[in-house]
Amino acid sequence: MPEKINYRLVFLSIVLLECLSFLGFFYPPVNKAAFLLMAAGAFWLSFRRPALALAIAFAELAIGSKGYLFYFEYGGLSVSIRIAIWLAIMSVWLGRTILEVWRAKKINLLFIKENPQAKYFFLLFVFLAWGLANGYFRHNQPDNIFFDFNNWLYFFLVFPFFSVFRGRPEEFVSLIKVLFVAVIWVSLKTMFALYAFSHGLFFNFDFYRWIRTSGVGEITAMPGSFSRIFFQSHIYVLLASLAMTFGLLHASGSKKRLFLTMAAQTLFLAVSLTSLSRSNWIGLAFGQLAVFAVYFLRSKNLKAFFWPAACFFASFVLAVLLVGATVKFPFPAAMSNFNPSDLAERAGETASEAGVASRWSLLPKLFEKIKAAPVLGGGFGSTVTYRSSDPRVLAANPSGEYTTYAFEWGWLDIWLKTGLFGALAYAALLFVIASAGIDSYLKAKAAPSFAGLVKIFGSVGLAVLSAVSFFSPYLNHPLGIGIIMLAALSALLPD
Repeated sequence: MPEKINYRLVFLSIVLLECLSFLGFFYPPVNKAAFLLMAAGAFWLSFRRPALALAIAFAELAIGSKGYLFYFEYGGLSVSIRIAIWLAIMSVWLGRTILEVWRAKKINLLFIKENPQAKYFFLLFVFLAWGLANGYFRHNQPDNIFFDFNNWLYFFLVFPFFSVFRGRPEEFVSLIKVLFVAVIWVSLKTMFALYAFSHGLFFNFDFYRWIRTSGVGEITAMPGSFSRIFFQSHIYVLLASLAMTFGLLHASGSKKRLFLTMAAQTLFLAVSLTSLSRSNWIGLAFGQLAVFAVYFLRSKNLKAFFWPAACFFASFVLAVLLVGATVKFPFPAAMSNFNPSDLAERAGETASEAGVASRWSLLPKLFEKIKAAPVLGGGFGSTVTYRSSDPRVLAANPSGEYTTYAFEWGWLDIWLKTGLFGALAYAALLFVIASAGIDSYLKAKAAPSFAGLVKIFGSVGLAVLSAVSFFSPYLNHPLGIGIIMLAALSALLPD
């Protein structure tokens, strides 16, 4: 990755890729050509500029959600651009590693060298392997085992990731900035979608189908014709909001910097409100409290809170106004209503709402399955049958009975698939990573550098990810695994 990156060019490149993805939705040859070019480009960059290849991989996480902005279909098999980029990076890294071992007659992995996290990663990998074997010996359905386990393969990217960025903090910080640019785009895309569906624009139907088909997210009509715009990758927007809070707490006094920080915070908070995701709201509240808590433990100065807290509150009010202004913008005529009380009603919805009802209906059945093998687990591909209130399920089966191997309760999913010790191994890994960053932040005497802020931000972000994953499956998905890798390396940055 170059020392100085043109972030405007990064942003424009992301916009171009999104336009090509939308065009490819209508003209498959465009989608296929873009897929092949990106896959070939990722392979070439893995040879020549591996840092840039990894930056593309992480930017794709932020903008792609499920990874299908581009895909290649052959013989009924669909390969996403995320898988293609992963294969390109992993194959080049593995080839180089084998060649180095053959030449030097020894393994020299930066991932292992002086890395206190390594043994916890390997312990988790052992239990993942156990979950795979256990699923096979329990005769779980083979295709369920494969599709249940394949997301975990993204964890192997940690080896080339550490090989490229370990000992190169400047390049790692550049990666974080590229990811931030991607988050800015996702936020703007979300607000544009809110505007489009609030005003009944002529292309909405095709736009909706593209969003759904590409796996980017969901757009749902809510009471009052308000449209819920939810992207799975909004978890990165949530974490970016926490980064802006750290920015407010450690502001240098520059009015321009303060203005930009508050503007970005306003945008990120508006996106979190628009998503109407209660899991993200819980994570956002928990995260903001955690940021202020670790800052207080460091500064032990209550007066230092007043100005940053006032700025955050102002950003939140501006975010509510931004959502309202987007929905009610007078040109063309608005078709939706918005009232801040709608947000409170959304937060207060309980079992009467289909998504909540389904989630709580699943919980006792999931616990029953776990109790059948609490220590060893049921292995990957384990399924649970429960009564769902999802309209799509009811349309296919009026009784609502639904069997699946994928569960919203993230930590319970891990417990069921890898056993009790697998879940504990994962929790231990996250604790070791997060505690290292927090300990370094609290003990530092000087004001933290940008790298220092990245370090503590990674730790708090990991705590938030762990909290959100009680209700949403991020820890077993590339979106969450990517965050874990970022936090793991940031915890090893020099103080």
